Amino acid sequence: MSQSFITGMKKGMDIVANPSPERLQKLRENLSKQDMVAEAWMATGRQLTQAMNYYQKTNSAYTLKRK
Repeated sequence: MSQSFITGMKKGMDIVANPSPERLQKLRENLSKQDMVAEAWMATGRQLTQAMNYYQKTNSAYTLKRK
C-alpha cells in the first residue's frame, strides 16, 4: 500500500474513534490543506486500473492460446 493511503486510513480511523466536533473541524482544515485522502484514492485508482488492464491482457492471451 502506498504511504499516502496508509496515512489517510489512519486519519479516517482516528476520526471514527474520536468524533468531537471541534476536533473534526481542525482535522478537516488540515486535511483540506494536505489533501492526503484524495492522493490516496487517486493512487488506489491507478493501481486498480493497472491491475485490471494486466488481467485483461493476460486473460485474453490465455483464452486465445486455449482455442
